[in-house]
Amino acid sequence: MSLIINYKIKLNESNMENNPKFTKIVASIIEFNEEIGEVRGTPKRISVIISYLIIYERITQKQLKKLTGYSLSNISALLQTLVSGRIIKKTLISGTHRFEYHLANNIIGTNRKLIEMTQMILGRAQIFLMKTLEHLKKSNFSHLSGYNILLDQTEFMINDFKAYSALLATLLQNFEGYVKIKLEQDATYKLSKVFGSYQNILFEKELQIFEEKIISFLRDTLFHSSKGPSKSLILPYFFTRGILTQSQIKNLTNLSAGAISQGLKELEEGKLIEVSPLERNKKGKKIIRKYRVRSISLAFVYRLYKMYSIIIDWKIRFQEINTDLIKQATFAEDIPEYSNIKLYIEELLQLTPLYENFNNALSKLI
Repeated sequence: MSLIINYKIKLNESNMENNPKFTKIVASIIEFNEEIGEVRGTPKRISVIISYLIIYERITQKQLKKLTGYSLSNISALLQTLVSGRIIKKTLISGTHRFEYHLANNIIGTNRKLIEMTQMILGRAQIFLMKTLEHLKKSNFSHLSGYNILLDQTEFMINDFKAYSALLATLLQNFEGYVKIKLEQDATYKLSKVFGSYQNILFEKELQIFEEKIISFLRDTLFHSSKGPSKSLILPYFFTRGILTQSQIKNLTNLSAGAISQGLKELEEGKLIEVSPLERNKKGKKIIRKYRVRSISLAFVYRLYKMYSIIIDWKIRFQEINTDLIKQATFAEDIPEYSNIKLYIEELLQLTPLYENFNNALSKLI
């Protein structure tokens, strides 16, 4: 359904209220940012708010309420999330107790900030995991059930997160120029468990304590709670166990069979896990299917490829929007929103060749 219908856009009296073409362009920007946000895992309402920040440049909570129809409490919480993530800034309006909000950076700056934040989290994760590995090796638990699996998986996570950081560094170095990117096949994929190595091993209590510390850390950093159980509840156990069945996941998480099935589907679609082939034993009975973690760095490559593919797919629509904006320049150039939209579209069109270049390199890895 068209976002022009979904979002009853109410433009302020001071801008483009009576211009249906502008209303359509605003709806297109929201649609585009929602598509990008879906791949990133960004809540839809945050994508909508970011869209309005792009268009209006500076905006208050009251104005956002009028534009979106969201409650002020919901808007306040969403804006605080963006401020905490340093995606936006807030400024006190002179002579009042109210704030106005604006983006902290342009497109390149925002992408750079997101990459730098992820690198910081990955750095913390590597330090934490290396300390955990050291404690695990120094413990007297090597004889306990589950020790070798937890040891191998901790080493796997360290290497995987290093590969993820290296990939982010490559993108960061090349983000401001049309530079040919050379990326090596992610070696961590070769370290992930093969289905034939699966063993249904119970972790003894001492190792469960180590595991729960790792799980808690991953949930607090890389895998925040989000809609659905896949990332925050299920995925961390794949990183500590390597290979799991649905039955094991149920025992570990207490989730329903339906929630587990949906969560596994989401993780498989995101290339974070893969499922064993459907097989039958000699009596024709189905063999229990197993799921294994792939690599967070490879999953990132896939997600990045999807995100850049969306931008590339929008190229023609952006060119059409830019043409419309140029046609309306004579009577719209004094409208601030017009200038903001035009600058945003031009930046995206200028960056599209870079995204195309990235995707040529990324396509060799997925």
